[in-house]
Amino acid sequence: MCVLALIPPGIILLIRGTRYVKQHSLWSVRNRLLFVYGLFGFVPLMLLFLLVVLSAWALMSELAIYLASSALERRVEAVRNAADFLHSLPVDQRPGAAAHLLGAHSQDFPGVSIYLTDQTGEHRFPPTSPPLQLPPGWKTVSGLLFNHGHFYAWAHVAENQHQEISLLAPLSDETISNLVPHLGVIALVEPGDREEHKPPIAAGGMHVNVSSSKTNDLTFTTQDNPDHSHSGHVPPPVNRFDIQLAWPSTSPHYHLDRPGETHPGVLWVQSRPSAVFRSFFSGSEILRGVLVDVLITIAVLFLLVELVA
Repeated sequence: MCVLALIPPGIILLIRGTRYVKQHSLWSVRNRLLFVYGLFGFVPLMLLFLLVVLSAWALMSELAIYLASSALERRVEAVRNAADFLHSLPVDQRPGAAAHLLGAHSQDFPGVSIYLTDQTGEHRFPPTSPPLQLPPGWKTVSGLLFNHGHFYAWAHVAENQHQEISLLAPLSDETISNLVPHLGVIALVEPGDREEHKPPIAAGGMHVNVSSSKTNDLTFTTQDNPDHSHSGHVPPPVNRFDIQLAWPSTSPHYHLDRPGETHPGVLWVQSRPSAVFRSFFSGSEILRGVLVDVLITIAVLFLLVELVA
């Protein structure tokens, strides 16, 4: 009899439990559908946006570093070509040709020094150049040289033990800053040595401030000279999306006291996408503006289509 009395309440509880499970299971399905819709719509859109941003940053960084490194390499190549020219001449004609090269490159490479070593001794052009103490072991080489806190474009031709040709062209802060006019801040950085407690040294549009806590803070300089107003300055933005970006790149160089060894360095460029495009591409500003507007329009249309889909 007790069992029969429990049947009606059991039926009522079963019906209510079925309704409760049904309602909550439908709500669960709804949440699952919303989650799936998010995976198909929102997440791909965010991933695509992230991909576009990273691709644009990578493109801008490659273009900026290419502009600065190419200009730097052209200066090194000019020094190397001058050394090869002197090497192609007979030994007795090299002093006269060195004096001529010194006058020809005085504007492009202010402060350039030429060192000739032969059986008659060492010859320096100009004669007031400091002596070049080359340790034994240097072979024919060219590139960037860091010596006594300064960067140089240099080339060294070692014919034999008694005949050598060396050219050193100092890279001043102004020279490095003006590698690509109106691009932005360009600098060469010598990382230093923590074990020997040597702080980083920078040349160009930035300098290094070393705090008392032995942490290296990189600080960009500004040059107020009106004749070089584009040196060491990031151009103003053309719109709110034209933000400042910094692009470091490795730039190996030599030390005079370590023959044949390359040391890590940094080529630093801080600029804006508009300045990179303006320096890299030639042509009318109107055409570039139309191209940017077309790209933005296509991106907005793609975003609307993706949201509707």
